[in-house]
Amino acid sequence: MVSYAIGVYLCSKANYYEHILLATILGGTWTFSNSMPFFPSNHNVVCMNAMGTTNTAGIFQFVSICAFMEFIARYLQKKGKTFSAHEYVDKDLAGESSFPPVIIAILPLIVFVLVFNLLNVNVAVAMLAGTVTCTLLNLKQHKLEEWFKLWQEGAKGRLPALANLSILAGLGGVVVVTPFYNVVLDFLSSSPIYPYILTFAATLIMGGLLGSAVTAINTCMPAFLPLFETWCATQGLDMGNFHRIMILGALPTSTLPHSGSLVAMCDMFHTTQKKSMALALVTGALIPAIGGLITVLLAMAGLK
Repeated sequence: MVSYAIGVYLCSKANYYEHILLATILGGTWTFSNSMPFFPSNHNVVCMNAMGTTNTAGIFQFVSICAFMEFIARYLQKKGKTFSAHEYVDKDLAGESSFPPVIIAILPLIVFVLVFNLLNVNVAVAMLAGTVTCTLLNLKQHKLEEWFKLWQEGAKGRLPALANLSILAGLGGVVVVTPFYNVVLDFLSSSPIYPYILTFAATLIMGGLLGSAVTAINTCMPAFLPLFETWCATQGLDMGNFHRIMILGALPTSTLPHSGSLVAMCDMFHTTQKKSMALALVTGALIPAIGGLITVLLAMAGLK
C-alpha cells in the first residue's frame, strides 16, 4: 500500500494512466527485487540459508521492466489514457516542500541492505535497523504517540501479507505429500535433461501450482537440495547458479491470474485484472521468464 500511495501520486504528477501501477509495482516488488544483487528478499534468504550461497543475481529484469513501463506510460498518454484517479491521491503528499532530501529518503534502505550484507544478520534484524534509522532521521516530524500509531499501522498493514504467505506455505505442505510431487522428484533424479534446465522447469511448474514464488522455493528446497549437491559433486556444476535459476524459475508462473496475492493487489490498487493484467503479465511473467532462460544459458556456458 505504501508503494501504491507513492505510485498514484507520481502518476498524478506525470499525468500517467493509473492502471499501469499494478504492472509497475509488480515488476519491482515481485521480480527483480527478489533476485537483485545483495538484496535481502525472502527468495534470496531461503536459498542462502539452504545452499550456503550468496545473494547475487543479474539486473536484466530491472532494466527491461523500467524501459518497458516508461514506453507504455508514454504510449498510453499519447492515446489519451491519462490520470483520472484523483480521489486516491494521498492528501499528505500534496506539499512537496515537506519532502526530505533524496539521500535522507533512501538512507534507511541503504542501512537495511548494508546491515544485512556486511554484518550477516537475520533479515528481520536488518529491517529493524532500517526502521530505527527512518525513525531517528524524522524524529522531530511527529510526537511520540504519533510514532507509536505509525508503527502500529505499519505492523497492521503487514498482517494480510503474512496471513497469505502462511496459507500458501500450508498449501505447499499439502503439495509435498501428493503423488505428483513424487513424480516430479523421480523425473528430476533420473532425467537425462541438463540439470539447470530441469531446475528451471521444475520451479516454473511449482510456482504455477502454488501461486507464490517463495512458497514454491520453500516447498522444493528440501527435496531438490540433495540433487543439487550430487550434480555439483559429479558434474562440476555451481550451487550459486542453482540458487539464481530456482528464483527466476519460480517467478513467472507465480504471477498468473490465479495468484491470491495478485487478486488482493488488484483490490488494494483499485483496479481489475481486465484493466491491468496484460501489462502485469509482461513485467511479472514474460520478462522474468526471459531473464531466467538467459541465466540458464549463461550457466550452461560455464558462468558462475
